Amino acid sequence: MSHAGRIERSFTGQAAAFEDSRHNRVFAADAGWLFDRLPRDPDDLVLDVAAGTGHAARTLAPSVRAVVALDATAAMLEQGHNAAQQESHGNIIFVRGDARALPFPDRSFDIVVSRFALHHLEDPAIVLQEMRRCVRPGGRLAVADLLADRQPGTARAQNELERLRDPSHTRSGGPSTPGSPRRKPPHPSRLGSGHGSPRNSMAGPPPAFSPASTTAGSGSYKRSGRMSRTPSTSAVTIERITDWLYCLRTPVVAVYAIQQTSGFILIDSGVVGDEHAYLTALAELASCAPPDVRLTEILLTHGHDDHTGSAAALARLTGARVRGPALDADVIEGTAARADPQLLDWEIPLFERFGHVAPAPPVKLDGRVKDGDLLGWERPARAVAAPGHTPGNIAVFMPEARVLIAGDAIATMTGEPALGVFNVDPEQAKNSFRRLAGLDASILCVGHGPAITADAQARLARAANLSPPPGL
Repeated sequence: MSHAGRIERSFTGQAAAFEDSRHNRVFAADAGWLFDRLPRDPDDLVLDVAAGTGHAARTLAPSVRAVVALDATAAMLEQGHNAAQQESHGNIIFVRGDARALPFPDRSFDIVVSRFALHHLEDPAIVLQEMRRCVRPGGRLAVADLLADRQPGTARAQNELERLRDPSHTRSGGPSTPGSPRRKPPHPSRLGSGHGSPRNSMAGPPPAFSPASTTAGSGSYKRSGRMSRTPSTSAVTIERITDWLYCLRTPVVAVYAIQQTSGFILIDSGVVGDEHAYLTALAELASCAPPDVRLTEILLTHGHDDHTGSAAALARLTGARVRGPALDADVIEGTAARADPQLLDWEIPLFERFGHVAPAPPVKLDGRVKDGDLLGWERPARAVAAPGHTPGNIAVFMPEARVLIAGDAIATMTGEPALGVFNVDPEQAKNSFRRLAGLDASILCVGHGPAITADAQARLARAANLSPPPGL
């Protein structure tokens, strides 16, 4: 078993009792020592790395603007999310991701913390470098972890005891037990997403969020100035979902490719500048050269730049027709401004730092899609209106295949379905979530987060009705 597998198995088993001081006294009881010494400001944005159940995140949440709690184990995140709801924390966002390749821009957090995690990792130096990369100049980086004795023999015995207690333990830090040799952290394109079934592992997880709760106040947020990023070609991870449906994942967003006898259909088109990366991925699937890829159609789920960015270039290169939602058509074609989201208080700093990509060039739509439209593909598919994230957001439902491609109406960043963020109409988005949860889907594909490839309907129904996802 890989070390990542040992971590997943170990912490899935520990999740329910992880914060029980009878079993984990040091972790549960000694948090105050670190946080009493950590200066913080009410406007701070905090990242908790290898957060587990979010104990640190929940401790810090009342004194800062927002906290992002990242961990690799879904069961731990679920426990943390439930605890955050019970404790009425309205500013914690739980994200499933890889600490070796944090899915955030450089210098994007005021505080980065990690507690009792590094001794579980094979590459602690890489994780520390990633944490340092993500903290802003003048920010604070705080780490608490196990230290081994200075005597090598005693240190070896301590580590052996720790591994008997928890097989995911690697070694404690200290002069006699240094961490992994310092080296440059691997680019996310060499780590894989950690989710799904990668056919060609070439990218890290996307930077999207699944909020713990939405009890904070809300209001309209107007952009005072648009931040643009330089367009560049991203690496793409190809994840096989079925023998005809593939996820093409970049560090920003997931695009879906449907393979037909006549060629490919793309659901969304990613950010500006990724057209050649997508054509290379499709060429691999079709066993041909990129110029020979047959891309017949691009269907856009909504008018945001991270979904429409490469549509114009792909259409120009391949001759593919482009369709999109009727209610977002003017935005996609560049004749109307995009609606601003109604941001919850904790979403504002996240939107300011992560909510922008390079503007998408206008693209002329060859068809405007409405609710209930049959899409005319080889496998029956229809459009389902799912407004709220944008006024015209649509999903694609394929009833015979039991596949739902939801765009940004649903996110799965903790590994489970939840309401997405940055919605222009949060109440409408909640209603759309409930509507999609009523469809008979076994497979759920989303723009941000891993695809759910089994029991999607039950998991959606549980999220919508029994254990409401964030915002419902």
